[in-house]
Amino acid sequence: MLSPNNRALYTEALTPPGGYLLDTAIAATFSMNLNTLLSVPLQLVMQSTEDRDELMKDPITLYEALQRATTRVHVFAQQGRIQAPRQHHLLYSLLEPMIVEVMAPNGGAFHPKLWLLRFFEETGGGVAYRLMLPSKNLTSDKSWDVALTLDGSLGDTENSIGVDLAAFIEKLPGLAVNEFNPSNELLSMLGELRNISWQLPE
Repeated sequence: MLSPNNRALYTEALTPPGGYLLDTAIAATFSMNLNTLLSVPLQLVMQSTEDRDELMKDPITLYEALQRATTRVHVFAQQGRIQAPRQHHLLYSLLEPMIVEVMAPNGGAFHPKLWLLRFFEETGGGVAYRLMLPSKNLTSDKSWDVALTLDGSLGDTENSIGVDLAAFIEKLPGLAVNEFNPSNELLSMLGELRNISWQLPE
C-alpha cells in the first residue's frame, strides 16, 4: 500500500536487478499525465550514469540520453485521455514515440493498469522479467495506491500465467488508433512470455 505522497513506485519498478539493464518495457493505462510519464525515461537515464550532477549540467547530453531511453518504452493509453501540461516544454516532444493511443473493442474503455519489463544481464546474456499491477493510472492523482509486483525468469515450459499475459500483450498492437510497428525487442518479449516463471507470494 502506497501513500499519496510516495512517488517511488515507478522508480523502484524500473530499477533493474543487480547486474542487469532494462531492455524494453510495456505499460497499459487508461489516462496519462505527461509530467508523470517524463519521470520514466529520466529514471532510465539516471540509472545509466554514475555522474548525475554532470549530466544535469549538460542539457544537450541529457536530451540525447532521454531520446535514446524513450525508444525502450511503449505506453498504451486510451485515446483522448492524455492530460497535456499547462505549459509546453521541449522535453514533452520526446515522449511522443513512447505513446500508443488505443481504442477498446466494441466501443468499450481501455482500462488496464500494467507494467511489464524485460531486463538483460550485462555479462551473462540472461534475461529477467518484472510485472507490476498498480491500482492507479499513469497520472499525478493523489489517491492512495496499491500495487502487486512480481519478478520472473525464463523457463523451458509454458505456464498458465504466461499464456494469459501473452494473450493480452499480443492484442495491444491491434488496438492502436494509428499505425504501430512493434520493435524487435517487443517481438522478442512476446516470444518469451508464455515461458516466464513468476515468483508468487506465499
